[in-house]
Amino acid sequence: MLEVDRVSVAYGDLQVLFDVSLRVREGELVVLLGPNGAGKTTLIKTIIGLLKPKSGSISFLGMRIEKLSTSEIIKLGIAIVPEGGGLFPSMTVKENLLMGAYASKEARAKVKDSLEAVYNLFPTLKERANQLAGTLSGGEQRMLAIGRALMSRPKLLILDEPSLGLGPKLVVTVLTMVEKIKKDEGLTILLVEQNARAALQMADRGYVIENGRIVLEGTAEDILKEEYIKRAYMGGL
Repeated sequence: MLEVDRVSVAYGDLQVLFDVSLRVREGELVVLLGPNGAGKTTLIKTIIGLLKPKSGSISFLGMRIEKLSTSEIIKLGIAIVPEGGGLFPSMTVKENLLMGAYASKEARAKVKDSLEAVYNLFPTLKERANQLAGTLSGGEQRMLAIGRALMSRPKLLILDEPSLGLGPKLVVTVLTMVEKIKKDEGLTILLVEQNARAALQMADRGYVIENGRIVLEGTAEDILKEEYIKRAYMGGL
């Protein structure tokens, strides 16, 4: 579904990605791991068109997209939940959700069905439909950010650090939500996450990026067994 092939990206004279290749097959949950500053968010920004690669290619559903605008890429069926959620705090929960449906004509035509589906997935959002997004708890705000992305009826959902800044219990809650979406909705997901153990335990495959380069890839099960991963990302456990 998504093919990133030998992509390099630079900020001016500073190169931050070096020949990065990554693929996500339809129906998979693929996790991208790496420390702060490794290039994870840069890669995501490049996939959705906010940054342009200096070399390499990106294909989605067999179509080259690295030269397209972000709005064009989103219309093709990629939705992103950015780091921090990117909500409109002074708008209500329902208004935030409806904003997600304006990404494409298909999404706008099915807004009622999509809204009901999101409410079924996250009943708390229905209960808080008229509450300002900025007054929600941290976990509820992550639910809303994911729900808003689902309103666009995406073919690929990209989640950039959805558990960042949350307490241990809420991390489990949010990642459980992601797993449920994958299982119940059959949605293809690319998950950027620092909680390596929890992410790998529910993923199909994974990649590890460090210093702008992919240093490890494989099935989630195989990556979990790597001694380096245990030492570097799981405290040696």
